[in-house]
Amino acid sequence: RRRRRASTMADPDPPSEAGSCLILGAEADGVGPSVLLTCAGSQRQYLFGAAEGFSRLALECRARPTAKLRAVFLSSFRPRASGGLGGLLLRLCADGHKSVCLAGPPGIGTHVEALRDFVRFRHPEVTSLRLVPPGIQNASSRDVFAPDDTRACDAAAESYQDDTVMVFPLFAPRVGEGEDLETCRLCAAVDDASAADEDDASASDEDEDESNETSSASVSCEAEALERLVEPPTKRSKRTKTAPSGAKEKEEENALDLEQRRDVLGYACAIRLNKRYLSTTFLVLDCADDSEAAAAAANATARCCLFGEKKNPNHPRACAAFHLTRRDVASRPAYDAVRRRAVGVAEEEGDASAAKKQNERNAKKNEETSTLHVDCSVAGEVGFRAGARVLARLHAVDPETFPLSPPLRAPYRAPETREDGTNASSALRRDGVRSAEGSLCATVCLFRGGSCSMDQRSNRCEELDVDAVVASALSRLRVANEEDATEETKDTPPHSSGASSAPSLLFLGTGSAEPSKYRGSSGVLVKLPGLGGTTAPGTGTGPGGDGGYALLDCGEGVAGATRRFLGDDEGVRVLDELKFVFITHHHPDHMAGLLGVLAARSKRAPPLPVLGPSATLRWLRRAVEVGAVGEGPKGTWTKSARDVDDGVARLAAFTRTASLYARENGGGGPFW
Repeated sequence: RRRRRASTMADPDPPSEAGSCLILGAEADGVGPSVLLTCAGSQRQYLFGAAEGFSRLALECRARPTAKLRAVFLSSFRPRASGGLGGLLLRLCADGHKSVCLAGPPGIGTHVEALRDFVRFRHPEVTSLRLVPPGIQNASSRDVFAPDDTRACDAAAESYQDDTVMVFPLFAPRVGEGEDLETCRLCAAVDDASAADEDDASASDEDEDESNETSSASVSCEAEALERLVEPPTKRSKRTKTAPSGAKEKEEENALDLEQRRDVLGYACAIRLNKRYLSTTFLVLDCADDSEAAAAAANATARCCLFGEKKNPNHPRACAAFHLTRRDVASRPAYDAVRRRAVGVAEEEGDASAAKKQNERNAKKNEETSTLHVDCSVAGEVGFRAGARVLARLHAVDPETFPLSPPLRAPYRAPETREDGTNASSALRRDGVRSAEGSLCATVCLFRGGSCSMDQRSNRCEELDVDAVVASALSRLRVANEEDATEETKDTPPHSSGASSAPSLLFLGTGSAEPSKYRGSSGVLVKLPGLGGTTAPGTGTGPGGDGGYALLDCGEGVAGATRRFLGDDEGVRVLDELKFVFITHHHPDHMAGLLGVLAARSKRAPPLPVLGPSATLRWLRRAVEVGAVGEGPKGTWTKSARDVDDGVARLAAFTRTASLYARENGGGGPFW
């Protein structure tokens, strides 16, 4: 009896919470959304997305990743998804982080190697994991990826798995996709793990005489099952059966199709309960356009997680779906197919009665689906609130020199949260689909069995009230002026705001490469004088017209700072009117934000003249090669040198600064 009581006390019921997801993103500051998963029990962390400005925002919200951060998952290499990777590595280096895995689509090795060229960090130890579609090399033995990327990657696999989580990338299907993407990857992984577990259990019941032989067979079977899940595709191809001679032509056609580049639409993540069972699952989706939204809605793994179409009892439905997609894409009708089942198919075929019944069934199924859809891109969300309060105090002193943009005047405020996890302002909409706005520091608690709850208040920072800060600063100035007023100060003429041809300066950032709470990385915006006359700053009026703008240095977050200080429309206009960008030297606090500036400019803007060291050109070439800037990479996984050069020329007109200060011309200087 005492032994039973002691056993009961030693093995209490485990907590029902499987983990929590923290949302970090501030659209008014130009910081794209990211999701930080913290697993219950082990407290291991996994980050989905590393947007430009992420590390500074995490410091602001006191939510920076801990020493237990295991992996970072990137859906693309654009600044909105991975522009803050360099700052994150520097932040982890300062915190003494030991190691981290960077997982992403093909090109991750090239991207990380390009970062190492100018982001100098001794630790953490970085492992580049290239995630590839299933069966990418089953039909061909040759490597379809860029040789440089293959050399730079530390490993390649179809998924990321450890003893805490399983993460599967959601790839866009190719034309004529086979069985690999028609099967839920999570269900297949659970079935393989269950088969391996059953083999181990049966092996343990064998007689002692046969134990050695059976044990070795079961171990090899288990190793093979795990190898199928995480090994590089080059090893999987060795176990592929030889195709019949009659299927040789078809195999060659499939090999050409497999070489077609496909983008990552997001990730399906499952938190393990043990080797055989899953505790809970959730989705992270990041679609660039309507075609990717349609591909995500048709993905078998996403459908199984959202609607349970495969009905595997060991695979619970996704309790939450985090939409990192831009608001302009997520608000389109094409994106609705991701949130709910498609309706109206029979009506298109001419059968109105069948269409009505099908729509009713789909609407009922949508109401029964418990998945919480979290829109992580929130308009007007201000994240750098400490800097905004400093700017508000400066605005009280001199409103003309320190103006306040509209987002700072009317920032987003999180609504109250209902008990079911939805917002009070938007409870159930779109045929009963649960949805909520994932504001800054919103926390979604994931429970075992497929349920979740959302809290938007507990971890959220103090709300920003710019008018109150300005009023408080004005009252203090008024008291100080009354105490220290003299005849000289009273007779001093007020500050003149007349038109002037002198250039004006706007310091977008004065900090170092390591992210800081109060200071962004280096960047100075210079308003050039108009030619032939005077010009009112920022108006473009006067006899000489507007002289445009120049940007001196471009650290991480400069594009977001332009939006924060000038507003969305004015910020885009200023970036489009840049005459040149001058990069002084190849340190991350002076050039890491160049891709963000190029991505923020409109498509009609001409190529941007860039003056900088040769490392800047190497950075641009690698960025175009992996599709971080410019038009989305189409065609194969590889890009020729000519295509890369053409892509750089469409974005920027580069001039090496060493040519401007050549020693043979009597110059010199700190350029190379």
